[in-house]
Amino acid sequence: GDVGLERSCEATGWTVRQTLVHLAASMEGYAEVLEPANGSGQPAVEFAEAMPTVEIFERYDRARDRVIAAFERFDATRPAANPPVFATIGPWVDHIPRHSIDLLEALPGVRIDSLVLTWAMFHDFGGDPAWLARRRAIVKVIREEYEAARPKRKRKKKED
Repeated sequence: GDVGLERSCEATGWTVRQTLVHLAASMEGYAEVLEPANGSGQPAVEFAEAMPTVEIFERYDRARDRVIAAFERFDATRPAANPPVFATIGPWVDHIPRHSIDLLEALPGVRIDSLVLTWAMFHDFGGDPAWLARRRAIVKVIREEYEAARPKRKRKKKED
């Protein structure tokens, strides 16, 4: 459900819901650059405090599908005829992992999600000390949580 969506992401000051809406809006922006649908070149999603979670993910999914479709239509033999795929790939693959750190910090339940963990743990933050420090801090928290949840092994008693 919507548990935790009103929690604050400390680094941005946005709620988790606002962060998810922002990601959906950004994905719509990438889709609009690659495949204009509404003619404005601007995403259709704005911050919406009360936007239902299902709608956020549906909008994100539709925009992501448009981005992928544009990538699939890329014709290497006719570069001038292609949408600006390469200019879009960089921001796209950098944006979500950066917000994955926000989600991991704000939502303890997300810390077991392999996709979110992969985004955060394996993304190249370009050596940016602030991002690397945030990643180190969340990795430390996750390790501590896993250790605390790990079943304790009973030691075998030595027989004399």
